[in-house]
Amino acid sequence: MIPEQIEIIAALNNAKKRVDWNSTGKDLYGTIGNYHIKIAAYYKRKKDQKIMHYPIMCPYVLGFDLTFQE
Repeated sequence: MIPEQIEIIAALNNAKKRVDWNSTGKDLYGTIGNYHIKIAAYYKRKKDQKIMHYPIMCPYVLGFDLTFQE
């Protein structure tokens, strides 16, 4: 990881149940179809090389579930 470069991690797993899209302030998560998706971002601080969470702000996520309802 290069200092001050943001890296995005996306985890895709089979969904055990439907989960509305939400944000914890550190990541975004929810389900689309049969998949549970979690997205998080990280960066390495230049001063001490510590890996930190980068907040993901996405106001669109609150209305995302309406798009995929059957």
